[in-house]
Formats: sequence, structure tokens, C-alpha cells
Amino acid sequence: MTQYKTCTKCSQTQALDAFSKNKLGKNGLRSACKNCNNLAYKAWSQSNLQSLKDCRALRRKEARIYGRKYYEINSVSIKAGQKKWRQNNLEVVALRAHKRRVSERLGGVYIIYKQELKKIYSSPCAYCAAPSEHIDHIVPISRGGTHSIGNLTGACASCNLSKGAKFITEWKKGK
Repeated sequence: MTQYKTCTKCSQTQALDAFSKNKLGKNGLRSACKNCNNLAYKAWSQSNLQSLKDCRALRRKEARIYGRKYYEINSVSIKAGQKKWRQNNLEVVALRAHKRRVSERLGGVYIIYKQELKKIYSSPCAYCAAPSEHIDHIVPISRGGTHSIGNLTGACASCNLSKGAKFITEWKKGK
């Protein structure tokens, strides 16, 4: 059974879901409907636009000042915490460093989705047909290759680690 309420601003009777919640209001709802509240807020914000912009700018400035002061006071403990985090998350640090190096060389890192990685891992090693354990860059990043799905292939651990940063022809010739 749907209950109704009359808006105090537009005098229309509407269902209760047209009113916002308010703990202090009758039935726990505001006296004006959502539509009237939105119109009133828009009118108020238009008339107070400059003061709102000034207030937001002041808050941002105060936040920057506070952040600088906080860092000055706590820089030793912040740096110690950052160092501890890096020591506990070596894999994440290495991945970020790798992405940064790739980004500097190539101008960006391409997104590789989980389903693409699963497909690569489920395929056999591109070099010896053993089960794939690693992902290999066909053209090594250090030699101008990209970190994109078109340059990745599945490889077993022994092939990938022995290939290193060589092209396939160089690697096969050295075997």
C-alpha cells in the first residue's frame, strides 16, 4: 500500500519515495519533495556562486598549507614508513619501476586484461611447447619492444630465463 504526502512548496501530493529522508521531519522525511529541494539548491548556489568558489579555493589553500606543515613536522616518520612499506612490498616496487622505465622508453604502458593473460598462460611455450609458466616479451623491452598484448607470448621458465633480453634469432643461434 503506497502512502502519500503533500509537498509544502509545490502543494502536490506525491508518493513517499519522492521525499528525501530527514530524521527530524514528520515520518522521517523532509517537508518539501526532492524536486523542490533540488530547484531551491540550484537557485541558492547560483546566487552564492562566487562565495562558494572563494570558500573552496580557501579550503584547498588551507589543505595545502596544512599538508606542508604536517610533512615538515612528521617527515622523518613518513619517510621511515615509506621505506618500511617498500621493503615489505618488493614485488610492487619492482613492477612500478618496470612500468616507469617502459613508460619513459615507449611513451606509455598498454593495459593487458586478465582474460588475455589467462589465454597466454594456457597456451604452450612458444619456443619448446612445454606448459607456459612465464610471460615473455617477443621483442625485449630493452631492445625497443612494447609492453602490449601483441608483443607477449607464453614461455616455460627455462626458455624465458635463458632467452633474457635477446631476440629469438640471437637466442636460438647461441643454443
